[in-house]
Amino acid sequence: MKRLAVYLVDQDRETTSSIGIFNFSRNLVLALAEAPEPGFRIVLWVSSANRDDFTPPAMPFWLSVRVVNGRFGTGWRRIWADQALAPCLEWREKIDAVHYPKGWMPFVRLCRARRIVTLHDTIVQYYRSHYPGYFSGLKVRYFDSLARQALRKADLVHTSSRAGAAALAELGDRPAESISVVPTGLMRPDDAAPETEREGLLVVGSKLPHKATAETLRLLEGYCRDKPPGIKITVAGIQSWDDIGGRPPNFNAEVDFAGRVADASMRELMQSSRALVFLSEIEGFGLPVLESYAVGTPVCYRNAHSVAEVLDGAPGAWDGRTDESFRRALDETLAMQPEEISRIQNRLRDRYGAGTVAQAMIEIYRAVLSA
Repeated sequence: MKRLAVYLVDQDRETTSSIGIFNFSRNLVLALAEAPEPGFRIVLWVSSANRDDFTPPAMPFWLSVRVVNGRFGTGWRRIWADQALAPCLEWREKIDAVHYPKGWMPFVRLCRARRIVTLHDTIVQYYRSHYPGYFSGLKVRYFDSLARQALRKADLVHTSSRAGAAALAELGDRPAESISVVPTGLMRPDDAAPETEREGLLVVGSKLPHKATAETLRLLEGYCRDKPPGIKITVAGIQSWDDIGGRPPNFNAEVDFAGRVADASMRELMQSSRALVFLSEIEGFGLPVLESYAVGTPVCYRNAHSVAEVLDGAPGAWDGRTDESFRRALDETLAMQPEEISRIQNRLRDRYGAGTVAQAMIEIYRAVLSA
C-alpha cells in the first residue's frame, strides 16, 4: 500500500505568527482521522513539541505518527528542519509522497517522493510592494524564493481560493487553472454552540500591518462617536496600544486588549460578541470569518480577496474606501436577524464542512500517488 506523509515538524503554536495555518493543519489532521479508509497509508511527521496538537485522539489503522525530537517552529531550527531534515525524512522513510501544508518544501531532493505544497497566500510579495522595509530584504527574498520554487517544481500546488490561485499565477511558472483550489477553512460538526448573551464588538488584532488593526480601531472610534456611549471593543491578539503604534488622540471608545488567547477562549469571545470586525487587507483564506459564523456571530469585513470569496455576498461588506461606507457596513452587520445569520451559517457549513474538505484533500493525495 502506498504511503503519504504530512509534514508538520515546522509548526509550533507558541512561536508561530501564522495561527491560521496552524489551525488549518490541525483541523485537517482531525478531519482525515475521521474520513473513510482512503486506500493508502498516511503518516504524520510531527515534532515532540507539537505531538499533542497534531495527534488525533483516535487513529484508524491506516494513519500513524512519526515523532522527531525537538522544537522547529522558528529561526534557524525551522530552516534546518525544512531544508535538511525534511528531504532526509523523505529518503529514509521511503515515502511515496509528502504534503507540505505550511507551504515551504525543501530545495533539495534526495529521492523521488512526489511533493504536494499548500501555498496559502502571496502576503510576502504584498509586503514587498505595500510595506517595503517592514521585513528584512533577506527574509522576503527567502520566502519569495520558496514560493516560486514550489510553483516551478512541486508535483501539485494547492491553495484555498480562486483569488489566491490567480495571485500565485501572477508570480509566474504555473497557470491558475493548474493550481488545485480546496478551502483551508473547516467547519466541524461540534462548532455549533448554544446561544449566549452578546455585547460589544470583537477585533482579531495583530502587529502585522496587513491585518489593519490600527485602521480598524480608528474606524470604530469614528463609528462609536455617533452612537450612545458604552460600546465595548475587545481586541484579541495584541497586548496594548503600543503594539500598533500607540493610542490615537481623542479615542473615547472603551477598548479591552485580550492579548493572545487560546482557541477555546477565542471561541468564547466570538460567541459573546455582537459582531466580528475583520478588515484585513489580504488573507489566504480568512479562517476567523468561518469560526465566527460557526458560533452564530456575523462579520463586518473588507470586501476583497479571499474573504469576499468565502462570504460570497453576505451582509456587512466594506468597500475599503470611506468612513461613511464602513459605518453603513457595520450597521448592516448589526442589523442582521437570527434567521439570516443561520442561513449563512448553514451555507458555509455545507461548503466548508470538515468531511467535505478532508475528502477533497484525499482526492488530491490520491491523484498524486497514482500519477
